[in-house]
Amino acid sequence: MRLQESRVFMPSNCFPVDHFSLHTKACSMTHALKVRTLERDEMERAASFYLENGYDSALDEQDTFLVVEEGNAIVAALRLCREGGDVVLRGMRVRDLHRRRGIGTALLQHAAAVLKDESCYCIPFRSLEKFYGQIGFEVVEPAEAPDFLRDRIRIYRVKLGLDVILMYRPGMGDGS
Repeated sequence: MRLQESRVFMPSNCFPVDHFSLHTKACSMTHALKVRTLERDEMERAASFYLENGYDSALDEQDTFLVVEEGNAIVAALRLCREGGDVVLRGMRVRDLHRRRGIGTALLQHAAAVLKDESCYCIPFRSLEKFYGQIGFEVVEPAEAPDFLRDRIRIYRVKLGLDVILMYRPGMGDGS
């Protein structure tokens, strides 16, 4: 599930350096952004980014961390976690000042490349259904998911009052 390749692009409507096509209003950043998979010894950088951006779930050093960097700063991240034999996309975060510029989409496309033919679950806010659908995630009923995800979505909805949905991206050969 690890991919060493990194991709560089300019945000907004600046000239794209690679195949990412980003369409938004103005090019206000001066540095190219790089999308890549962090090395295992860089986990502390991911942990710091998550804490700074309001994500306090426990991180596992076995997770695969995908990031977008501007210079040496992480501006967006997500993690691919192996839980009970399944892959779960978690912790998708983009810094407030970097939102609405295609950065999250570029990160999600990198996740699709890393996942390749593997199936994957995620539990996003309902308003993000179309966003995650860009790489083949589809809404599924919790009854179709492993027990740990049914429990997690119940906690998110009932205890925390979050309007979330369960999504699944089938891998090749899933028959899904």
